[in-house]
Amino acid sequence: MRTITKTISVQAPAPKVWEVLTSPRFVPEWADAFAPGAKADSDWKTGSDVTWTGDNGMKMQGKVVESVPERSLKLAFAPGQMPEQDFEQVETYALSPEGSGTKLTITHGPFAAQGYETMQQPWDQALSSIKSLAEGDASGRSVREAERADMAPRA
Repeated sequence: MRTITKTISVQAPAPKVWEVLTSPRFVPEWADAFAPGAKADSDWKTGSDVTWTGDNGMKMQGKVVESVPERSLKLAFAPGQMPEQDFEQVETYALSPEGSGTKLTITHGPFAAQGYETMQQPWDQALSSIKSLAEGDASGRSVREAERADMAPRA
């Protein structure tokens, strides 16, 4: 059994990174790395339910084990929701100050060998998206909103 641990530096304050991690506005943009149309339904409070769904029929139900806004978020998922997952799985998001920005560290697991390999690239992609979204443009728009606006035909 192996656990994925990844860290990324984000040039944005912790409140913005937290917003990207938990806001219905941003979650679909970074969670798309795991499943097309992925989104989460939760109020992100300790003890609350969290349900991840995707357009491909993916559905994972869990609990928010710990929620300290702008510092940490820990989710637990019961066994049997993924292939080869006959054990509880935990996702942890830890935010800490780093210079003028935020260091985000995720841990996810444990995984059997195949799941561990399968989840590496989606986590890299998700973290890159979280970084881009949190750093965003000065107007507060998400990166994709800004790109769409920049590509729109001018009158």
